Amino acid sequence: DCLDATTGAGTAGTANTWSGDVGNTSSPAGLCIPAATLQITTFSLPAGAKKTAYSATLAAIGGNPPYQWSISSGKLPKGLHLNKKTGAISGRPAKADSGTTTFTVKVVDKKVKVKHHKPTQNSATKVLSITIS
Repeated sequence: DCLDATTGAGTAGTANTWSGDVGNTSSPAGLCIPAATLQITTFSLPAGAKKTAYSATLAAIGGNPPYQWSISSGKLPKGLHLNKKTGAISGRPAKADSGTTTFTVKVVDKKVKVKHHKPTQNSATKVLSITIS
C-alpha cells in the first residue's frame, strides 16, 4: 500500500506510481510513496534508582503516525507510567521495587482508510526491561 505524497490518502496494492503530467515536476500529486513497516527502534532502557526521577522515551519508525503506545504484557516498575501518545516512561520507582522488570511494549499507528478496502492499522511489539537499584 502507498500514500499520495500530496494528500496522504492511501491506495491499496500500488507502489511508486505517478498519474500526473510527466512534464510537470512542480506538483507530483499522483506520486505514491510506500509507507515503511512499523518498527520499535528502542533496543534497551536505562536503569533507574529507587525514589529518583526516571525518564526514557520509546521510539518507532515507519507506519502512519501518530502512534499510540501501550504495555501489552507485564507491567512497568511501580511508580513509573507510560504516556500513550508520546511513548515517554517517567516517574519515581517505588522504594520497595528493586530488580529487573521485563514487559512488552506495543505501538500501533493511525488507521488508514482506503477506498473499497477495510481500514488498515499496523502494530509492532518489543520485549524490554528496566533495572531499578
